[in-house]
Amino acid sequence: MTFILIGLFGGKTFLDVPAGVSVVLLLTIILMLLSALQSWLRVWAYPVLILCFLLMNYLSKTTKVFQFQTQAYGLSYSQPAVYSDSTIYEMSKDGEARADDYEHYITYLENWKKRTGERKPLLVVVNTSGGGSRSASWVFQVLRMCDSITDFRSSRHIAMITGASGGTVGASYYRSLLLENYQTGKVNFHDKKYFEEISQDLLNKLSFAASTNDLFFRYQSSFEDSEYSYDRAMAFESDLNENTGQRLNKPMRYYRAFEKKGIIPNMILTPSVVNDGRRIMISSLGLSFLMDSASPAPETNHVQENIDIHLLLKNQHAEKLRLSSALRMNASFPYVLPMTSLPTVPEIQLMDAGARDNFGTKITVQWLMKLESWISKNTRGVVILQIRDNKRIMYNESTSSFGLFDKFSAPISNVFTNFPRIQDYDQDELLRLIKDKYNVPVKTVNLNLRELQKDRISLSWHLTEHEKLKVLAAIRRSSNAKEFERYRKLLK
Repeated sequence: MTFILIGLFGGKTFLDVPAGVSVVLLLTIILMLLSALQSWLRVWAYPVLILCFLLMNYLSKTTKVFQFQTQAYGLSYSQPAVYSDSTIYEMSKDGEARADDYEHYITYLENWKKRTGERKPLLVVVNTSGGGSRSASWVFQVLRMCDSITDFRSSRHIAMITGASGGTVGASYYRSLLLENYQTGKVNFHDKKYFEEISQDLLNKLSFAASTNDLFFRYQSSFEDSEYSYDRAMAFESDLNENTGQRLNKPMRYYRAFEKKGIIPNMILTPSVVNDGRRIMISSLGLSFLMDSASPAPETNHVQENIDIHLLLKNQHAEKLRLSSALRMNASFPYVLPMTSLPTVPEIQLMDAGARDNFGTKITVQWLMKLESWISKNTRGVVILQIRDNKRIMYNESTSSFGLFDKFSAPISNVFTNFPRIQDYDQDELLRLIKDKYNVPVKTVNLNLRELQKDRISLSWHLTEHEKLKVLAAIRRSSNAKEFERYRKLLK
């Protein structure tokens, strides 16, 4: 009872206990329940426990019991949209919507070009990697340094930002400061407080909610005209918005006018659909032109990978989706943050964009290909600014031989250990292809947080003071200093 009552105060600052305390609390409750069952049922305790789990699983599939839903705030869940191959096929056939979105996007690019003040500017695309708070703070610091060394020409040249997880959180926060400075002229980008804000703890409140509300009691929390369940996702967003001065707590439509005028760069988030592996494209601007146009007949079995959220959820108020929710969906590292349910039938679940593309390279290549005609006529080249939390190949990294036990674990560990590297190989191949075929020069600039195996920073939503100093120190590393200088010369 005490545990449930504590959950009612979830989200309150006075209950921001360390994550370790929340874990101990949860394990204590589990141990108490198991001990009670063992005392009452003795040898039958574990068979009964297994039967209970099977019954809970059955009820969750056939009824709404145990169907806990993590939602995206701002969306309407009262009348779900239909999600099926046929409806997605029909969306991709909508040539009018695609042409309309393309025209609006070209208007944005024309305004972006005017704000650079150049007849043929260099177009910069920012790709950010996942990595929790370490990536958020690193991306923020890199973007701040890029502006510092170019007298703020860098941010004016950035046309699109994409990526995964914490990287997009940091980039979005920096973008919000650019907008605030445009509106007020009072943002001092050299102020250390902004780095402190983006690197503040996001784990403690999340862990406490996971230990109390997620398992035992999810009360309803009102938000505008709707109610949503309080869980660790809402706790995470609450902390994120509090840390960043509510700058990310705005609907996607709020940014549309500023993006169309070229005041801030367009941001594209691409969380993965767990059900079928597709990607939902989230942006304030319509992106249906990035959906492949449908083949003449559905029997050709053409599979549509990218789905524009504005087409899929046009009746569920996609334009009201909060930016903080979109960022959270794009950063839903498995188990740490819950998968997010969209208002569809059947219900689809979204998770971290890094499950498909940890750097945003694929959506960047598709974006460049679709806009090639305008880019080749209006720019002098493209720079892909890759802001990574780990270097592709670490210094002093070596390959070791397998031992006896390694041969048993290798088939499984290979999937997890080499997954980021496999993505790198695939993405490098994509970049090589577009560099060879594109009508204007395409260059890449790589800035890495970690280059040595020993320079580990925890993959978490919490940074220690020592880890924050490591992030700040990485800016001054000689290899990064060379890349910053190369980037500065490219923008001349």
